[in-house]
Amino acid sequence: MKRACILFFYDNDGIADRYNFYNIEQLKTVCDYLLIVINGKLTNDSRNRLADVCDDMFVRKNEGFDSWAYKDGIEYIGYEGLKEYDELILTNNTMFGPLRPLKDVFAETENIKCDFWGLQMNYGNPTQKTYLGRALPWGCKPDAVITNFRVIRKNMLHSIEFKRYWQQLAPINDYTDAVYIGELQFSYDMTSAGFIMHTLDKGMQPEFSPSPTVIDVYDQISRLKIPYLRKRLFNSPLNHFTDYKHCDEPVKVFRYIKNHTAYNTDMILQNIIRTVNQYDFHHLMSLTKIIPSADMLSADSDNVYKLPAQRKTAAVFHCYYPEYFGQYLPRLMNFPEGTDFYFTVSSEELENEYRSLTAPLAEKYSVSFIRVENRGRDASALLVGARDAVFGGKYDYVCFMHEICGNAIGNKFSDIVQSFSDSVFDNIAGSRQYIGKVLELFEKNPRMGMAVAPQPVHGNYFMKTDGDWGKNYKNVLELLEKNEINVPIEPAKPPIAPAGTVFWFRPAAIERLAAQLTYEDFPEEPAGTDGTLISTIERAYSYFAQARGYFSAVIMSSEYASAQMIFDEQILKAR
Repeated sequence: MKRACILFFYDNDGIADRYNFYNIEQLKTVCDYLLIVINGKLTNDSRNRLADVCDDMFVRKNEGFDSWAYKDGIEYIGYEGLKEYDELILTNNTMFGPLRPLKDVFAETENIKCDFWGLQMNYGNPTQKTYLGRALPWGCKPDAVITNFRVIRKNMLHSIEFKRYWQQLAPINDYTDAVYIGELQFSYDMTSAGFIMHTLDKGMQPEFSPSPTVIDVYDQISRLKIPYLRKRLFNSPLNHFTDYKHCDEPVKVFRYIKNHTAYNTDMILQNIIRTVNQYDFHHLMSLTKIIPSADMLSADSDNVYKLPAQRKTAAVFHCYYPEYFGQYLPRLMNFPEGTDFYFTVSSEELENEYRSLTAPLAEKYSVSFIRVENRGRDASALLVGARDAVFGGKYDYVCFMHEICGNAIGNKFSDIVQSFSDSVFDNIAGSRQYIGKVLELFEKNPRMGMAVAPQPVHGNYFMKTDGDWGKNYKNVLELLEKNEINVPIEPAKPPIAPAGTVFWFRPAAIERLAAQLTYEDFPEEPAGTDGTLISTIERAYSYFAQARGYFSAVIMSSEYASAQMIFDEQILKAR
């Protein structure tokens, strides 16, 4: 058996992530010749790395979707050249996998009587007259093998019908064309010519949902043992799932792959963190983490999670309102032994006052004071004032805090702001055990770069539910462009921003933001509360983390989550 493979590659940034190379490694176990056809562009590094693992490759214009790339690949090999092969694999990089060895997959299909086969069926319907908003020219919707993975066997590969299809391939200008011409027409023409098709899903999901390859992936990989899954699982709109089932399909799939296959799930995270809007990624992967509240955790010190000895933790607290500091001191006393504390102050008077206020803390921890300028508030205090102290590799995890007080967003009553402060600190540093669980979460998730409290929903803060841009979207774009940060960002999808700018982070995740800032970059006081560099940075933190390959999670206590669930139910009922 001699087999050739044409692998279609497309990436908006021209980057070949690790999952591509694992797939290529597996493809080479079942084929004798591998040609990679790239649509659009390719970085120099990716080109060199791909060239090392394939037999031939070329870059073409990003037109015609995958079908015209396959056509060009076939013509590159030549129809006479194809006669040297018994089978041809036509596949693309829109999938993660394989989840099991391809040698096993091909061995299982060896004795199946068919002329071409693929992973999954795009199910037909004898009564359906339109599809994707267009009339079906065949009188109904035909069954078709999805184009992401097709194996063409010798009888069909060397036929005049196969050659004619590609020679007469119509222009493909949009996604609907790609499905109609590249998928439905191909299977219709080949089966009409008497060729037999087969799919690994064995036609077992026609009534599950409109799109089983996205909505029913868990069943496909766990029960049907389909070796690949479409990347669309991790970048589809949330209602793609909630219209038909609970919204945990991506999480279930990811967990299954991690626990039941040898596939390295970090290859999935590397790609989707880089290519998917963080708002979508957060919701699809359920990155709101519920941590047991103090009443659910033993007060026994032996039950507090302890970081490995080589890990270092710091806490930075920006000081400005000494009259409010007393409520935060008990929380600071909950930090693990060995935490280094840095207090940023803007005057000698404040430093003297806070040295007195933090005396109990200094008996247990290393306490240092950093003099900062009264310009840029908490943002400059962390990113300029404390830059040399906490960035540069000295610490693995840092918690940044400050007093939350004042007439925030026009609130008349102090209870509203006090409740905001309580909810933020309860969810960031609720107790010794809670902080231990936060650090454990970081340890277990090396791709987690930030942990932020949920946005408050009471009072006027209700406007910020699920995040908001305020007047900062354009400013964030400019800040990212200035720092050559290229990540997905949209006005309708707010960032995973730290509520009150109190949050946990890995210094490596946001150090690029701190690298070039100066006090002069920030507005002088009195500075506004929205549309300034201060509020821009608050919403940019998670994008800088994303650009470094990290995701940002929302963390909340089980007590807070319970109350939030009741609130959400009331809101849904009101609608």
